[in-house]
Amino acid sequence: MTFRNSNNCGQLLETMVFMHLRRGAHDVEYINTKDGREVDFFTRNRNSGEKRLIQACWQMSDKKTFERDLHGLKSAMDEFSVPTGTIVTWDDETVIDKKIKVMPIWKWLLT
Repeated sequence: MTFRNSNNCGQLLETMVFMHLRRGAHDVEYINTKDGREVDFFTRNRNSGEKRLIQACWQMSDKKTFERDLHGLKSAMDEFSVPTGTIVTWDDETVIDKKIKVMPIWKWLLT
């Protein structure tokens, strides 16, 4: 959580994702994988039991941050046997390896 006047847009994006998940029927955790990688959100839907892995990354053009988030997500998908993952960005959209959706925050909030 941060103040609105923060210059760290990535933190603000993470806060928006977290608040949206908490408003829904999701239990939310932050995790570290066995190989030391981080994933912003590991969620379980309280009603269906569905598990999801979600990273928040301001933009894909920041290669260092994006690669770190992508590797963390792939590692967690393997470790926790979750077949798909999501990277929420400000405005980028694509699919990586048919298993990872990169979505802009506005579209993700509508799903």
